Amino acid sequence: MFEVSPKTMQQHLSAGLLTLKQIFDITLVPATKENTVAAICRIVYTYHPPIPMEAFIDNTLKIMPFVGDESEERTVHKMLLFLADFNGALLKPHIQQITALL
Repeated sequence: MFEVSPKTMQQHLSAGLLTLKQIFDITLVPATKENTVAAICRIVYTYHPPIPMEAFIDNTLKIMPFVGDESEERTVHKMLLFLADFNGALLKPHIQQITALL
């Protein structure tokens, strides 16, 4: 929803990010964790929110490649390519892993 209707969803951005983080933190189901990460990725490349991006990148790469919902990997790839253009320095510590994933 955040990606498809950014103007409508703007008012729900903070609450949405908080909810997604909580889901990520408590779930043990790989597909749920992967869907949560993909949703946050969509928010990152749509809104560029002020989140602890280094921690998010670390947590995302730790669960790659996806095993529960492989189709969501494309969303992570899109976010990584966005970040490479937006602030490539964020990705430097992970460049070898990212290159292998892409």
